[in-house]
Amino acid sequence: MNELDKFLEFLMENLSDERITISKRMKYGYRHYYVSLCIDKKGDNGRTYRDRMNICVDCRNNCIDMEDTLGDNVVIEDSEMVSKWASILEDYLSKNLSSKVESIIESTLSDCYQKDLYREYKMKKIFKDDEPI
Repeated sequence: MNELDKFLEFLMENLSDERITISKRMKYGYRHYYVSLCIDKKGDNGRTYRDRMNICVDCRNNCIDMEDTLGDNVVIEDSEMVSKWASILEDYLSKNLSSKVESIIESTLSDCYQKDLYREYKMKKIFKDDEPI
C-alpha cells in the first residue's frame, strides 16, 4: 500500500504532464475518482498506440482499484487510504472546476461548424462583463 501511496504522490507532483489525467464520476450517489496514466507503446508493426493504466478511488466500496495495461488489477481495501486520496483529489478537482467548465463550453461551441452560437455566446460574455455592478 505504501508503494501505491508513493506512486499517487508522484503522479500528483507531475500533473503538468499531459499523459496524466484526473477525473471524477458519481455512481449510485458515491464519488469515484480516476487517475489515469496514458502510455505510448510501439507495436510490432512499428505503429505507436496509446494504452492506459487506471487507478480508481472508489468511495462506495472503500477501496482502490488499480488496473494495468494488460487488464490485470489489484483491489486494495483500505478506508484510510481511500479517505486520504478522495480528499486530495476532490481538492484538486474543485480548484479547477470553473476553468474546466469554461473550457468545455468554449471547446464545444468552437467545434461547431456553424459558429453563430459560439459568436452569440462570446458577445453575451463580453457585454455582460462590461455591465456595471
